[in-house]
This record gives sequence, C-alpha cells and structure tokens, in this order.
Amino acid sequence: YTVKQCAPTLTYAMTFLFNLSLQTGVYPSKLKIAKVIPIHKSGSKEEMGNYRPISLLPVLNKIFEKLLFSRIWNFLMSTNFFYSYQYGFQPKTDT
Repeated sequence: YTVKQCAPTLTYAMTFLFNLSLQTGVYPSKLKIAKVIPIHKSGSKEEMGNYRPISLLPVLNKIFEKLLFSRIWNFLMSTNFFYSYQYGFQPKTDT
C-alpha cells in the first residue's frame, strides 16, 4: 500500500532500476533477500516437520516479477511460440 501512495515519486527511479537491470542482466542483490516465516501446517507445534516456510519478498521484487512476466509473455505470444492447441496455463483460452 505504501508503494502505491509513493508511486508518482518512485516511478522514475523504479523505471531506471528495472531498465538497467534488464540491460545489464544484473539483479540488485538487496531485492533477492526474503524474510522466511515458518507457518504451522498441522499436528504438534513442537515438531519442526509440521511447519512450512513462507518467503516474503520485497514489494519492488514483486513489481519487477510482473514486469518480466509481461515482457516475456508478450514476446512468446508475438512469436507464436505456443502450439495453437496448447491451452494449459494460458489465460483467456477456451477448453
């Protein structure tokens, strides 16, 4: 929510950072750091095997992820990469 409020101010810096990362092939190491939180699945809370890890990534990382997905997806669609009857995992397809 805070990033949304600051978006007008952060837009130029984020655009520069993302474009630089795409041009150089280097991703900022600070954005790779995740906070890992153990979430209890079931059973005894005393056993470590009853927990699963959840990784919380920085918000900028999630924005960059969506940008990359969009660019890769558009490229694959524009080059007719997928078989015409490939429906699995594709949005807006019949069947």
